[in-house]
Amino acid sequence: MPHLVLEYSNNIDIRPEAVTFFAQAHALLEKALPTKLSSCKSRCISYDSFHIGSGQINNAMLHLTLKILPGRSDSLKEQVGQELIELMKECFQQRNKNLNLEFSVEIMETNAHYFKG
Repeated sequence: MPHLVLEYSNNIDIRPEAVTFFAQAHALLEKALPTKLSSCKSRCISYDSFHIGSGQINNAMLHLTLKILPGRSDSLKEQVGQELIELMKECFQQRNKNLNLEFSVEIMETNAHYFKG
């Protein structure tokens, strides 16, 4: 199940690190949740129009939403969230060191109306 949606302001260069990030995030989730590696699905959304903080051109953001099935403890979700933030920093901060880069992670549980086929 887990779905990862990486949203980012388009003033960030995320390639080729996005592929590496998702591969490492999938491995992390496989062990931590646990889940099957084959069930992890990831994608990126770039925003051409954004306003961050005071609107300075070097303000940038990366926001990761992790959608999981219900039932995991709050402490596990907190641990996974912190590990994902650190992984985001490892993968994206160096190439974008000239930006005021903000990182965030939101973990959401799906509801009973989630279907797949």
